[in-house]
Amino acid sequence: MYAKLNRLLKMKLTHFCLLIFTLLPSMLMASEHDGLEISLIAESKTITPGKPVTLGVHLKHKPGFHTYWKSPGIVGMPTQLEWKLPDGFSISEIQWPYPEKSFMAEYPCHGYERDVTLLVTLNPPKTISTDSISVEAFASWMCCAKECFPGTETLKLPLQVSDTPVPSPVHLKLIEQARQEIPKANPLWKASVLSKIGAPQIKVQITPPKGITPKSLYLFSEDGQISSDKKQLITYQEDGSIIVTVPRSELDDAKSTNLPLILKADNQYVSICPVYKNLHSQ
Repeated sequence: MYAKLNRLLKMKLTHFCLLIFTLLPSMLMASEHDGLEISLIAESKTITPGKPVTLGVHLKHKPGFHTYWKSPGIVGMPTQLEWKLPDGFSISEIQWPYPEKSFMAEYPCHGYERDVTLLVTLNPPKTISTDSISVEAFASWMCCAKECFPGTETLKLPLQVSDTPVPSPVHLKLIEQARQEIPKANPLWKASVLSKIGAPQIKVQITPPKGITPKSLYLFSEDGQISSDKKQLITYQEDGSIIVTVPRSELDDAKSTNLPLILKADNQYVSICPVYKNLHSQ
């Protein structure tokens, strides 16, 4: 999935650069952190050999500003992290909280206007020979309102080595909130793709849990098959299911065999990944 996202981001770079060019005068006047405060936090003040610990990059947006989700849509670039770790340590991919619909100028996009924490898991080795360690993340982002401000910073987090974890209450609260915002699968929500692989129109049938009829519904595409500028047609069926019809993004390679989505139904966010129709008939 990440290889495909990188390919989609490269394909839309020209469009994005043209848009940024129109905003360039205001961007050049911006300071490094216009619209955003960013910090690297941990659920624990210490690191224990062999025990994973959750870290977070906390993004605090100033009013009217937003940053971008991993699949931002027609415009925008997701926040990226490049890690520098001590020997023997490894780190996970970002766990992304559920996104929001936003706008970059007049262009619709998927990102974050609220404050969020991007989670990762730091995996230490079973033995650590030093009394303390330092973790570094080179963060790059695009923070936008009516204008856009790119930013970078090397975030550093020192941690003492200890036999037992020592919780960091303030940071743990932010991390626990972010965990609650990670979309999860729910077997009570059923989803199937009615269109075939590569079809220009994507049609998804959603069956809510019994007794639930959401008043609003929206699909966030995790890999760019559906873009943020495409209108999603919602049709309620007599059997209680809901059909969402939307044009496929022009930037998609039309080769995916499944459709990873975050389903927003009223105030619920559910991770779904239905398989394309023609795979079921093979």
